[in-house]
Amino acid sequence: MTINRLTQLKTSSLIYLLIFLTSSTTIAETSKKFEPDMEFVKKLAIMSYPDAIVELNKLPPDKNLKYCLIMANVQNSRNNSKIAMQYCDRALEISQKNNFPECDGYLLKALIYNSMTNRIETINNLGKATDCFRKNNDISSLKACLSSLGGIEYNYGYFEKSLNTYKETLKICEETNDILMKADILFQIGEVYYRISDIQNARQVAEQAKTMFEKSGNTKGLADCQKLLGNTYLSNDNDKAKQYYINACKLYQETNDYHGLANCYFNLGLMNKDLKEYANAVDYLNNALRAYTKAGSIDGVGIANMELGRCYYFMKDYDKAELALSQADQFLKDTSQYRLAQTKDYQGDLNMVQGKLQKALDCYKISSELYKISGLNKDAANEEEKIKNISNKIKNKK
Repeated sequence: MTINRLTQLKTSSLIYLLIFLTSSTTIAETSKKFEPDMEFVKKLAIMSYPDAIVELNKLPPDKNLKYCLIMANVQNSRNNSKIAMQYCDRALEISQKNNFPECDGYLLKALIYNSMTNRIETINNLGKATDCFRKNNDISSLKACLSSLGGIEYNYGYFEKSLNTYKETLKICEETNDILMKADILFQIGEVYYRISDIQNARQVAEQAKTMFEKSGNTKGLADCQKLLGNTYLSNDNDKAKQYYINACKLYQETNDYHGLANCYFNLGLMNKDLKEYANAVDYLNNALRAYTKAGSIDGVGIANMELGRCYYFMKDYDKAELALSQADQFLKDTSQYRLAQTKDYQGDLNMVQGKLQKALDCYKISSELYKISGLNKDAANEEEKIKNISNKIKNKK
């Protein structure tokens, strides 16, 4: 049974790597099943890297390689990325010297670089791993590795690269008749199309994925497709968007996916806010707030409070607006400078309408600086204009 590399790249848990190493046949087709000695692993874990290498070099090359990979993962799970990388490099050195495939070493390097948020090296090493799987004709691992690469590229904002990677993955899924993975990749392609504003293609592939998820009974996949379709209609057909989001909410509730549920409620809240139906927006945003809380999303709780505060502001319920924005301030101060800049802007507006000019001025100044740090010069310029106007008002009052 081939282990899913996507799972490996998303976790630093030793158990996944151990499962993979005990089942992998990438070192040699004739290798016996490898069963790691956990006492030996514990011993290596408390040794310095040079001392551990002395012990490992007493082993045959294939076992030396396996334990190097294990130790790389152990050290990475302890946030010892420098030592983890040394073990990875040692594993690659052993592979090259003994003509073993280097795929797993590159995968682990990608994992370590990803934990260090080094996007260039993460993608570079995933690319090397995919090349290795192609060379060794390991189609199953190639599919999973390409899927991981597409996801990493998407997360880092390389949408065109992600689209090409996912399309290659889709082709392999079709060639191998992998229906379940094909549905997931189609959904991912739809997400990319949506992010690059190709709405027509986003809808088309989302509908294809939705049909496949319906046939397979994949509730989570179906919910994700419903949410994506809601996103595609959000700007031009509120009724369709609302129906898709409500459908998605029901499915997310069935699977206890509170993050997906929160996102749908949040989008419904924004949609109603834009329609100036503030009471409905508040209801949806409060639902989003509860779901984000259950999901443990600090950023989500902060943003939901921020939008709640804005709705209360428009409803002229200034006490509730102040409370919600204060909550947003607390939750966002360590998560998102951009969102915190928005919150400070909204707090400035709230103070202005209540005649608290100095407090408003202070909020706008903070907002301006945060927008500059975020690289949003246009938004910063808007704040500077507010600062100029309110400074004149304070000066004239004196």
